[in-house]
Amino acid sequence: DQACLPHSSPPLFHDTSKVWVCCGKKAWSWDEFMAIPGCTRGVHSSRPPASLVQDSPTVVAARAASAAKGGEGQGAAAAAPALKSIDDFNAQNKNAPTAVKSFMKSREVKSTRSADGLTARCRNNGCNKTFVVAENTASSCRYHVGEAVFHDLVKMYSCCPSQRRMEFEEFLKIPGCAVGFHTDGTDAFSNPPPAGGGGGRP
Repeated sequence: DQACLPHSSPPLFHDTSKVWVCCGKKAWSWDEFMAIPGCTRGVHSSRPPASLVQDSPTVVAARAASAAKGGEGQGAAAAAPALKSIDDFNAQNKNAPTAVKSFMKSREVKSTRSADGLTARCRNNGCNKTFVVAENTASSCRYHVGEAVFHDLVKMYSCCPSQRRMEFEEFLKIPGCAVGFHTDGTDAFSNPPPAGGGGGRP
């Protein structure tokens, strides 16, 4: 009887992701994770698996550090590793490069025009394209009227709260919700403020 379609390895829960180790299939929500089909076939069993959950990288690292200090070998209770929040890390490592810091730093640039003044890089949220200044029109750019919001692991634009992403690369691909001029940090081009102060998608 090969009626059972299980996973051959236990799941791994790390941060907010959920992964079946045996087949590498990942999900963020619990419902999507539970809907991932098994990768092996066999008979049904009433016995529970030897391991219900795979140890996360954090647990493995902590156990290895404890073993290296001889805590487990001597039978002594190993002290729990001191965990720091991401805010503490950022406060102590202000110059550490991150994708978010690089993104925010790009917003600090004033004029983005080239030396000859013919082209420029658009500073509208969600665009960042290089455009020809003389060909810039009121319908050249699709952009976000709101600001980028980074909260925990979620990344989104304030104008499009339903368009949430976990990966930074996916966040950069969220399509804009408004059309207007490309802007280059000068006063040559400007777009009207969003209606109602927010605009965008619900």
